[in-house]
Amino acid sequence: MDNYIITLPPPCTNSDLHMGHLTGVYILGDIYARYQALNGSNITTICGADQNNTYTEKKAELTQMTFEDAGELYASKILDSLNLANVKCDTYVRTSSAEHINTVKEIIDILIDNGTLIEKDVQQIYCENCNEFICDTRIGGICANCGYGCDGGICENCSTPTFNLKLLQPSHKTCSTASILKTTKALVLNLSKVKNGLFELIEASSWDNRLKCKYLEYLSREESEEIIVSCNYDKGIKVVVDSGNIYSIAIWFEAIWSLFTGLKLAGKKNLTEIIKFLTETNSNIVVFMGQDTEFYYALSVSAILLGLGTNNIIHKMSIQRFIKLSGKKFSSSRGHTIFLEELSKKYHIDVIRLYSIAVIEPYFANNSDFSVDDLDALNLKVNTFKNKLLDIKVGFIEGSHLHELLQLQKQLNHYKIAMANLDYTQVFKIVSNLIDQIIAINASELSSLNLAMIFFMLKPIMPTFVDEISAKLHFLHWETLNVGTPKE
Repeated sequence: MDNYIITLPPPCTNSDLHMGHLTGVYILGDIYARYQALNGSNITTICGADQNNTYTEKKAELTQMTFEDAGELYASKILDSLNLANVKCDTYVRTSSAEHINTVKEIIDILIDNGTLIEKDVQQIYCENCNEFICDTRIGGICANCGYGCDGGICENCSTPTFNLKLLQPSHKTCSTASILKTTKALVLNLSKVKNGLFELIEASSWDNRLKCKYLEYLSREESEEIIVSCNYDKGIKVVVDSGNIYSIAIWFEAIWSLFTGLKLAGKKNLTEIIKFLTETNSNIVVFMGQDTEFYYALSVSAILLGLGTNNIIHKMSIQRFIKLSGKKFSSSRGHTIFLEELSKKYHIDVIRLYSIAVIEPYFANNSDFSVDDLDALNLKVNTFKNKLLDIKVGFIEGSHLHELLQLQKQLNHYKIAMANLDYTQVFKIVSNLIDQIIAINASELSSLNLAMIFFMLKPIMPTFVDEISAKLHFLHWETLNVGTPKE
């Protein structure tokens, strides 16, 4: 049996999840997990909340809460929104938890012992006015790669990780003072240790060509030898190494390691057993993310997996551009957003889930736009579809009215290919056309196999909808009918 580990990046705890998050990442991940489960695979879905970052710190200051209380409040809100969206989490990792802190320290120890992590003098941005090192959202500047204004984390325009260094005209947002680079100690990911293995595995992987070319080219650069993993920051997880130095792991690095914490919790195993499991079983790690975390998962997690002694890297990645609302990027900090709780008062959750894949456009199109008007139109269409299904009698003589569904088996095969390739644009086109066909059909009866194929395609996307319709049609065992096993 194949094992699929579905990883949903832990969002920063400075807000609840908005529809940009849910549409571009979390609902997509749940759809894929349910699809693979429907085909008999063993699924572990890992979610969480990143509480150790400057975003949470800023939110705490704005709301006059403690750093810890802000992290806990929004970690709970995020989990509530995942539950409301019907996103199934086998484990939900709070990065402030003792289990996660211990996991991070274990990973650090292993990587230092085998030379994948090293201590080194590095430069970090420093505010002379405030007499302190600064990082991530505490810094403002211009991306040295594309010239777009950004902070010290990830450039939202070109997705380049700045590591707080690749910034022009850096300034401290707290005091609006120009800042300098100053030497400090840091833990550095020494890619040279795993570089050859990474190169070979990425080259042989099922990553799409854009990602393959991008990261193979990155690994060929001299600058790819080292990646700064820690920063001089008074919050977050502190680790003490043999030299006696204390380090704070940088934003996103320790958060993405919640993958390992989640596997420990889900399987009730220790880290050594998890490493053995990932090495000895057919385990496929599939990550769903926005463009701002691409680098951290594609390269950093894959490097860590090799550094820990496994023989595999990230299997597949669904990377979405930032979802837009009325033409502008969703943003909680800028007040440009809409939340699921608000929408759920008017629309069935499964209609919202279906609309989420309607929003998704190909990566290079960069025009995934959330529209309430379009959601309204889809809601009307789904209600018409539902009423039509409830009026149709299920015929258990196989093949009856097969001609009424134009090449349904062919549609199902295309659906399987699109799902396997994480091509949600194509998945929606297939499902939308299928709904149109059912609405237009003249027959009063469908064969049980035809209906099973329809439910098979809808179930991962609209699980509650399918359960409700199948119960009303007294067609509860459709999953036992043979609709074929998809091949990647």
